[in-house]
Amino acid sequence: MDPNTKTIRKIIGLDDSKGKLKYLIHFEGIEECDLIEAEEAYSMWPQFFLKYFEEKLTWVNGSSVVKNCVKNSIKTNNINVNDSKVVEKILGGINSGGQVFFLVQWRDTKESEFIEAQEAYIRCPKLVLEWYHDKIHLK
Repeated sequence: MDPNTKTIRKIIGLDDSKGKLKYLIHFEGIEECDLIEAEEAYSMWPQFFLKYFEEKLTWVNGSSVVKNCVKNSIKTNNINVNDSKVVEKILGGINSGGQVFFLVQWRDTKESEFIEAQEAYIRCPKLVLEWYHDKIHLK
């Protein structure tokens, strides 16, 4: 079966014994599991891993100051990825009332703002995966 057509059913486990993280993945309709390097898995199934990390991360609810910043800096349901802004770096993340936001630094400016996770997943999935990977301690 072509790896690009496989659908992940579940992550069974992981292995980082040789310094390179690999996931043991069970796919829909296949009895065997595959051990796949993290970088390959992230590039082939980014949306699955974004959701996986979001669920695994233990979020600390933000203070009211941060929540107010989120409310004032984000335009909900108005994702415009065709604008000229490019995310250079993710500075942090917060779960506010069950909704995940990322504080992003825009390229070629000192400006930063909170954007919804869904927008970050579209604009910069690789940066989000790297951020999750650095923050989460998988068991």
